[in-house]
Amino acid sequence: MKLLGEEGRRLLRLGLFPGLLGGGLAVAFRLLLDLLLLVPPLALPLAGGAVGLFSAWLYRRLPDLRGGGVDRVLLAYHLGQGRLPPRLGPLKALLTALTLGLGGSGGQEGPLLYAGGALAQALRPRNPAEARAVLLAGGAAAIAALFHTPLGAAFFAAEVLYRGSALEGRLLGYLAVAAISGYGLQSLFFGTRPLLPVQGLEAPPLWFALALAPLAALGAWALVSAAARTPFAAVVQMVEITGSYALLVPGLLVAFGAFALNRETLFPLQPSGPEASPAHAEDLLRGLAQLPPGRPLLLGDLGAVLLEVREGHPWAGKPLKDTALPPGVLVGLVFRQAHLLAPRGQDRLEPGDRVLLLGPQEEVARFAARS
Repeated sequence: MKLLGEEGRRLLRLGLFPGLLGGGLAVAFRLLLDLLLLVPPLALPLAGGAVGLFSAWLYRRLPDLRGGGVDRVLLAYHLGQGRLPPRLGPLKALLTALTLGLGGSGGQEGPLLYAGGALAQALRPRNPAEARAVLLAGGAAAIAALFHTPLGAAFFAAEVLYRGSALEGRLLGYLAVAAISGYGLQSLFFGTRPLLPVQGLEAPPLWFALALAPLAALGAWALVSAAARTPFAAVVQMVEITGSYALLVPGLLVAFGAFALNRETLFPLQPSGPEASPAHAEDLLRGLAQLPPGRPLLLGDLGAVLLEVREGHPWAGKPLKDTALPPGVLVGLVFRQAHLLAPRGQDRLEPGDRVLLLGPQEEVARFAARS
């Protein structure tokens, strides 16, 4: 590890390691499904009923296991600092495999996104930003391993976060490393063939595809009215699953045409874009802690300045309520090491704290000049 630079270590922490965990979980999931195929058909009603009762009992005690999984991931990413209990990952995968393998109905992509992301939290990420990256990386790896779609899974994990056309581009490199790692691990067991190979498929003439695409998009509108809002991932996964580029152009037109027409989403917790996500608001606030102390700046109509409380500073050891501030100037946030502290009057400032002051531009500028 010492031979690697910081970015190399981040690729391991946020890409390779969660990718191997998510891929390993998907391999176990598929092996269990194959094993359940050996259950005699006459035993399926009894076995399926027993699994249903067990699932209902477990859901009452662990509500986070309920649902398809994607909404729980969205909740954790945007509002929960990227954290999910690691022990719930294998449980989610187990319940999903038992349900599907014994004749029940359900999907695999959502539960595996949740299961892989939760299990990857066992790596104990250092901070909320890394926890969010690991959450998506583990889920992307599990999907990539199960559906043989490493690139599509990376795009899906980055794209499903928002209902608009945005995706989490800053994490896409880590997600690709994780997804390819998970896919590589499953290839040791199941090979590298496409999941649904298409033989002898010929692409229609381009003019015919261009004429047909608007009609297909309109016809698909009803279907995608409850879709995941992931058009790019859908196109990439279609190519990877079939192993053919023949449908790439018409598939692209249909997917993005339907995306443009549709206004609904299957996942109500999807914000419109990064600007509406509390996760990015927190990142913005943490970025303010890196500003040069004493240099005023504008935040909308307000003036802002970052004040560093050093050893011997008049504010060191004082409660916030005893700090002398100009009229209209307030303490917005206190940065203490890696923590964001909401200001309270009785809280005492410590050497090393950084205090964000907000107020009228002129007052903030004058105060910064005196400090």
